[in-house]
Amino acid sequence: MERPSYVMKVDMVDTGTVESGIRLKQGDCGTVIYLKVYNNGNVYYDAEMLPDVYFKRADGSTVFGKTVEGYDEMYAYTIIGNELEIAGTVILDVKFKLEGGRESSASCSFECVADTIGETITQSNIYWNDVVKVLSELEEISKKAEELTANLSEIVSQITADATAADNYAVESRSYAIGGTGTREGVSDGTLWEAQTAR
Repeated sequence: MERPSYVMKVDMVDTGTVESGIRLKQGDCGTVIYLKVYNNGNVYYDAEMLPDVYFKRADGSTVFGKTVEGYDEMYAYTIIGNELEIAGTVILDVKFKLEGGRESSASCSFECVADTIGETITQSNIYWNDVVKVLSELEEISKKAEELTANLSEIVSQITADATAADNYAVESRSYAIGGTGTREGVSDGTLWEAQTAR
């Protein structure tokens, strides 16, 4: 499988940082960057003098790149991994060591896009937008209301049964106390009542 590759153009006369417009992703190891270096508008290439490559990551840390190779009047660098460890803008600096200890450099920038796998991973599921959340909450409220209604029906049934029993006990008590209820067999309920009213 062919590895992805990008060509980045830099100019040693340009003192700024050229925006390459290239986007690489965290973990894109094996990606090849071909550096086409210019000096005052002319291609600058010397197979005998390979440059050092530095990556200044978005957090301010710097990674020294290894193994630059010459390739078709360009310098090829293969991403090892930690150059793209930090998401954000990365400045790639190409440095040539010249005679007398002098150094000449050219810079460009590219974007390191955050990997989709982050610290928090959840399984794919229904997207709970605001409307779905409200409908879900209403469904929960409806279920709770049904439970309360069922409980209330049981309570009303119990109260009704208790009230009926209380009425029955009241009638029976009256039957024993004063009679006249017609609820006990073989007892003339009216006897005691009549005897009391006759006095």
